[in-house]
Amino acid sequence: MIAKRVTKKVNTSSISVLAGYIVGLPETRQPQDWPPLINYITDAVSDGARVDFVRVTNLPSDELRDAVLAMMITQDMNTKSKTDKTYHMIFSFPHGEKPGREILNDIEDNLVASIGLQEHQRISAAHDDKEHYHVHIAINKVHPKTYRNVEPFYDKNALMRTCTELEKKHGLMITNHGELAEAQTHNREAKFESHANIQSLHSWINANAKEQLIEAFEASKSWDEFHGKANELGLEFKLRGAGIVIKAVGQEVAVKASSIDRGLSYKSLTTKLGEFTPPQVPQKALAIKTYAREPKIDKAAADAFFAQFQSQRVEAIANRRDAKEELHNKREIAAQVIKTAFETKRTLIKTNRHLGRLNKKLEYQKLTIERAQVWQLHKNTYAKEKKDIERASPLLTWSEFLQAEVTNGNEKALEVLRAHERNRGRIVSNILDCPDVVKARNFILKDLKPIVQRNGDIIYFVKDGGKVLDTGKAVNVEAVSTGAAFLALSLAQEKFEGKALHINGSDAFKREIVIVAASKDFGIRFADKAINDAVEILRAEKAQSKNDQSKIEQSNPANNKIKPVRRGR
Repeated sequence: MIAKRVTKKVNTSSISVLAGYIVGLPETRQPQDWPPLINYITDAVSDGARVDFVRVTNLPSDELRDAVLAMMITQDMNTKSKTDKTYHMIFSFPHGEKPGREILNDIEDNLVASIGLQEHQRISAAHDDKEHYHVHIAINKVHPKTYRNVEPFYDKNALMRTCTELEKKHGLMITNHGELAEAQTHNREAKFESHANIQSLHSWINANAKEQLIEAFEASKSWDEFHGKANELGLEFKLRGAGIVIKAVGQEVAVKASSIDRGLSYKSLTTKLGEFTPPQVPQKALAIKTYAREPKIDKAAADAFFAQFQSQRVEAIANRRDAKEELHNKREIAAQVIKTAFETKRTLIKTNRHLGRLNKKLEYQKLTIERAQVWQLHKNTYAKEKKDIERASPLLTWSEFLQAEVTNGNEKALEVLRAHERNRGRIVSNILDCPDVVKARNFILKDLKPIVQRNGDIIYFVKDGGKVLDTGKAVNVEAVSTGAAFLALSLAQEKFEGKALHINGSDAFKREIVIVAASKDFGIRFADKAINDAVEILRAEKAQSKNDQSKIEQSNPANNKIKPVRRGR
């Protein structure tokens, strides 16, 4: 069995045209003119020669005409999205294989669920007009409740994986549709991962860089350009024997390029880019996320935890929404009571004949003050109750959820958490750079006795335990400390010559940068306004503290010099 997405070069697909095509109706006819009964469509119009059956899912009517009109209305509710709102899927079977209706429905449900569109409206039709029995599915990408246009990313991998599972589940013919071929070709990598619990380079590329590599190859016009794009992914291409391999930059582990995709075979690469030429300059890993031979996460356990995490999060969001809606209604009622009460008080003052003009004016002023106080109390009460709702239904992050599970003694959650933090550590680097500068100034602090690596990176070690890496294009703080922050700012100030710096990294890194920038005489600006504001606030607080200390010292009699009085003779 093979499942795939049918794409168009231009995002102009129409749900009515697609539905008309898959059920055998002329494209020129509008849904309003379609026959209402599905039986009539399959029996009378197509005469059973093309459409075997039609199925309608997640729609208010089982009649095709009304179903398509409902899908069109749902798509019209999304007025912001400019991308295609229709997803066209086909799944087909080898020659001679024709599963029953129940199995086909289960296959359809599982394939749609694998790409996250199980709640979306869809129409499917089975065709038997070709030697390969196949089913078309027209899915409305616009969610029927949120009206968001949902784009399934990495859907190809999800569909191939699900096909493999469904073939085993229903005893269907095994088809070489992608994942199976990889499993057969790379059995050694699978055994390695199974026994050593370490992710292989092959599976890492498939998960993190395969599509980018294919796109880079298609966009490149020379080997130099392709080498540069591969280097950005932390990979490099080299000749080995009669073929080409892909290596992780700075490591010896490699895989055959053609094993990742046939489009990266020796013949494909050399046909387009010419005879292989190595890169002109030594390669260095520019990618933030690179391959590392580290323990592989237990995907089944991680998926189970993540499903639980998502379920709790959805429940928390729903609880918050209901509680805030109830609070909002209470607030509106209370606001109306306050408004009516003060209108009544004002009327009483206005109609009180015992009060003179001046006294009425004074009463109005008192009423204004009292009203402001009551409204402020009303506002504060609402804000407090809103925070109480958020505390009662916290929206935990993925890391916080895992931490809570670990606190409850779940050892499997600890394994997933540590693997997550390792990956997160590779993604979040403490970097100071300036993308606006085409070429940064080279600057070396010889007195600090740096270590110069073969790729030109310069490593500085600071006495307080900090470590700073100058990569030429950026300054990377690999071990955060006050000394490392000071050194990083000094290097960045020299390298980028007064340009606004971009800062990316952990909260601890940003905090050290702000403290050092505020306390030292740095003429540095940051691209992030929040960082600049934090530096200025801290500088102002330090200046105010210094002035207060100076005033205290001046007012202290012990610090005042008493001039001696000279007596006359």
